[in-house]
Amino acid sequence: MPKIIKKNDISDAPILCITVSSPNCEEQVELPVEEIEAVNEFDQAAVQQAQTILASAQEEAAACLAAASQTAQLQREEAHKEGHQQGYAEGREEGLEAGYKEGMDAAVQEMQTKLQDAIAKAEQILVTAEQQAKDIVIGAERHIIDISMAMVSKILAREIEENPMVVLPIVTAALKKVRDQEQIEIRVNPEEYHLLLQARKDLQLVLGREQALQIVADQTIPAGGCIIDTAYGSVDARIDTQFDTLRKALAEVIP
Repeated sequence: MPKIIKKNDISDAPILCITVSSPNCEEQVELPVEEIEAVNEFDQAAVQQAQTILASAQEEAAACLAAASQTAQLQREEAHKEGHQQGYAEGREEGLEAGYKEGMDAAVQEMQTKLQDAIAKAEQILVTAEQQAKDIVIGAERHIIDISMAMVSKILAREIEENPMVVLPIVTAALKKVRDQEQIEIRVNPEEYHLLLQARKDLQLVLGREQALQIVADQTIPAGGCIIDTAYGSVDARIDTQFDTLRKALAEVIP
């Protein structure tokens, strides 16, 4: 079963490490270094792209707020100036005060509106950027899972081809799930049929008693796996089925 270790924090570039346990459980098959490095480089690139988007959005949001603040300050100064001019033009102290207050009130109102609009725009910029960054990382994780599964599948296929004995622990593990059944049929790839016949006594010991155990060659079963049929159901221990289960489990973890 592949073991995937990842760090998902955008601030800390994730590194993907994969170790494949051989089905015979006696050794570990590690992916070639260059393949792991290729996956890690892809992961790093996705994280860097996400970080760039967030940094750019933060700069844009800050610039938006700064521009709004500067505009508001200029409007306030202009309102202050216009208020005094209006008061002097009317030639009355009351006019001076009234003009100043009227201009300032209008400027404050417009300034508040512009600042609120700028804040809303800045927040939207950040929200959009965060979603884009998240989508990039999630997309990268999904792609990395696909790459990793393909590499693991290739490694296991080679291991099965070079060492046919790997099917035995898989069959043994599946048998343990149905050891309470009386009638058991093991369907395996024809290339592994004679191997299981030779191991029949050992497989019988797994069951713990003299159940009827039948071994059948089935061309629909890929090498390295098996299907065990009983009167009450089946155990699907084919390699591709286990991979599908793993893929679905990983897909549930990623949004």
